[in-house]
Amino acid sequence: MFENPNDFALNLVTFLAPTLFIVIQEKKPSRRLFASFLAMLMLAAIVFTKSRSGFLGLVAMGFVVVYYTARLKPGIVFGVLLAGLLALPVMPSSFWNRMDSIMNADADPTGSRAARVRLLNQGVEVFAENPVTGIGAGQFQNYNAPGVVERWRVTHNVWLQVAAELGIFGFLVFLFLVVRAYSANFRTLRMLRLPRKRKAEPAVADPVALTPDERVILDTNAKGMIAALVGWTVCAFFASVAFNWTFYYVLALAVAGREIVASRRTEPVAEPESRTVPAPRLVRAHA
Repeated sequence: MFENPNDFALNLVTFLAPTLFIVIQEKKPSRRLFASFLAMLMLAAIVFTKSRSGFLGLVAMGFVVVYYTARLKPGIVFGVLLAGLLALPVMPSSFWNRMDSIMNADADPTGSRAARVRLLNQGVEVFAENPVTGIGAGQFQNYNAPGVVERWRVTHNVWLQVAAELGIFGFLVFLFLVVRAYSANFRTLRMLRLPRKRKAEPAVADPVALTPDERVILDTNAKGMIAALVGWTVCAFFASVAFNWTFYYVLALAVAGREIVASRRTEPVAEPESRTVPAPRLVRAHA
């Protein structure tokens, strides 16, 4: 997998997201320092892959991190943006030349940009010819129908990969898993949200029985997995990674966080209703 720079960049972008949230939310300095070191290594590795999809995924993932961080620690966001601006001149010119080919086809001497467009069209044709069953998992690389113009043997798009190889039903199942991964994290954040207390009202009990450290860990996991999913979704739009382990690790971490929080929810116990014994009716004696 890591022989392909695009797949390598996808994995780095995906797991850089929770690393950044550890840097932001972790209280122990030693852990934050170690996470910062790993984040810098991962950022450097993404740059050296010169992956265009990795760059787009990094930008999308970064917006999510900035969104959640700006609400809690706006000073950190300002510091990171300033550091990023200072680092721009250090970036190699070959990296920016490669990124320029995202919008400018003439800046791509390898022709990979045009080849990807042809592969997208080819993937659509394969799905149109086999919409129900597909051609089989992993079989796009063996597809050899008349009119094939590209020999890369991959769709370079996760959605077309699933649709072409597994058909419409496989596509719907995969879409369901991706949606559930997102929704699991958002539900975790909703359950972790403390109830608002209005003035002149008694304090409201925490609906989730968690220690402060546990709450921070689960909150960090949920936000990190949301950012990871956004980065993965963008990168996967240009990669055939439906059967790679990356997404399923993120899905498992998202669902695990939701289930842990759900198991700690303290449901209010309803008081037993007091049954009122009806007064005996007066019975008129008939003579």
